[in-house]
Amino acid sequence: MNILFASGKGGAGKTTVTAGLSAFLPRPFVLADADVEAPDLGLYLPHHFTSHESVELEVPKAITDRCDLCGECVAICQFNAIKKLAVPHHAVL
Repeated sequence: MNILFASGKGGAGKTTVTAGLSAFLPRPFVLADADVEAPDLGLYLPHHFTSHESVELEVPKAITDRCDLCGECVAICQFNAIKKLAVPHHAVL
């Protein structure tokens, strides 16, 4: 049996519900907290790690010498992860 709780919204209760339901799961079982920013499931439950694996996330960097602030990247970003903010005229880019 596989169960997945997913939501793009933080604070929806995914971790809390998972921890609560774990009391009713047949033993043995594996739980995985894949929250990249706050994997807190281990705070709720006793746990035993059998292995460790490093996970990395690439973070995009602006190439400021090639950016003319046209906003084209904002329009094409399918994740709505780029915002064009008003830049004060005295700001150094």
